[in-house]
Amino acid sequence: MNGSFGGNHTSTLGSGAADQAVYILHATFKEFLLREYRIERKVNAIGHEEVKIRNQYYTNKAEGERAMLKSCLSNVMAKGLVFNICRLETSCLLNENVTDMDDRVRLYISNALRYSCLNWASHLESIPCDAEILEWLESFMNNQFLWWLEDLSVTKCVGFASKILAVAFSHDSKWLVSGSYDRTVRVRDAGTGVAIEAPFRGHNDGFVMSVALTASELSLAPMMRLDAFY
Repeated sequence: MNGSFGGNHTSTLGSGAADQAVYILHATFKEFLLREYRIERKVNAIGHEEVKIRNQYYTNKAEGERAMLKSCLSNVMAKGLVFNICRLETSCLLNENVTDMDDRVRLYISNALRYSCLNWASHLESIPCDAEILEWLESFMNNQFLWWLEDLSVTKCVGFASKILAVAFSHDSKWLVSGSYDRTVRVRDAGTGVAIEAPFRGHNDGFVMSVALTASELSLAPMMRLDAFY
């Protein structure tokens, strides 16, 4: 699916399929959504006048992060996380030894659930905590926490929980690059959290404190040029 923002404007949103995450194709579109007002200059009888016009598409970031957190914890994960989510016949096998594990993951774990399991904490970090959020967290810890760990395990995302010190998105928002406390740089699909490549190692002089993608990044994640500062 490709979306366009108003009339014949250049496409600004994209998605691989109807049930996959929507990503922003142009970084300026995000800036546009977060700008509450725009200044328009008009000419009148006494000269130029600046008029402040409210952006009808303005999105309050804090409110948006809160809505996403609530949806992750109280809707998608509360309804979707269950014991033995992949309906394995035995617990005596390692996940990697279950021959049809990938098929089971695709069948029983939706993209929305994958996103929620990977990103709820990021939404939580972006907003102030209050009593209502604490209620969501208490319910999650009491009812879904162990099943959340199971989900991360079968989707091979447990290692993603290593202490992350820096993140950066590709310009088309398809790829997520992270720098971690364990001195690795990782590239993942931003929509699913699945690793695109094995962790990049070799930063032996310190933790990876910042990551960035060069302007000349390539479309294939394994071939991306990475700039890391530590």
